Amino acid sequence: MLLSLSENDRGEERVVVLPLGSVVSYFAPSSPRRGVVLHVEPGATAYACEFARNEALVRDAVLAEAARRLRVSPEDVLQQTFAALKAVADAPLKEGNPWISARRSRGAVKGFRR
Repeated sequence: MLLSLSENDRGEERVVVLPLGSVVSYFAPSSPRRGVVLHVEPGATAYACEFARNEALVRDAVLAEAARRLRVSPEDVLQQTFAALKAVADAPLKEGNPWISARRSRGAVKGFRR
């Protein structure tokens, strides 16, 4: 499971859980108090009944992964600072989908380049 630092369209930082698909989940700073908030929302390809059935499982899995990285219990993840969560996140992803934009190198047998 990837945790990647990202920004929303308003420029607010968040740690996004990847891969994205039928469930979109991300951590955002909690305001006005210390800690973070975990958002678990249906993605563009979600079926309402499947999302409802799996939302709690996804939430538990995301909290377990964040807890493993932070070296705390899953119950303590939301009390951690956003800075601590950013520190254990993976490197930010490049813009766009690398699998869609990959091109074969011209005239060589070298695989894909970005």
